[in-house]
Amino acid sequence: MDNGADDYLAKPFDLDELLARVRALLRRSGLTTAATTKPHFVYCNLSIDFNARQVIVSDKEIQLTPKEYELLKEIAMHQGNVIAYDALLSAVWGEKYRGEKGYIHNFMYHLRAKIEPDPNNPRYIISSPGFGYYFNRSKPSNSSFPT
Repeated sequence: MDNGADDYLAKPFDLDELLARVRALLRRSGLTTAATTKPHFVYCNLSIDFNARQVIVSDKEIQLTPKEYELLKEIAMHQGNVIAYDALLSAVWGEKYRGEKGYIHNFMYHLRAKIEPDPNNPRYIISSPGFGYYFNRSKPSNSSFPT
């Protein structure tokens, strides 16, 4: 008997992974509301309107694929917190993609090419080698970002 369980985590588990699974379940169930997401995210010359699913970089709207957008949203909503590869995969692609780090790396390459001033030297989405990614924690001086 599964007692209505949709998912499980074996101990010990990562808190970021648990939270990503809860958010993914809420999205799939249609229970997400404005209370579970911030309406806007702004960092230097990058802004995201979560309600309109709109990304603006240097006053130019950037067209992202649905998965690129979900990946950016997941990382931006947890600015400064490293999100493990498996937690990102669960949140954006679903549980069956856990362990498929190639998905993350491939989509991150394309996402950075669209939003970063210099994709080879990312300033927004930072790698945590061997673990995951995080959205930059600190606000750089205006001189380091083109407008």
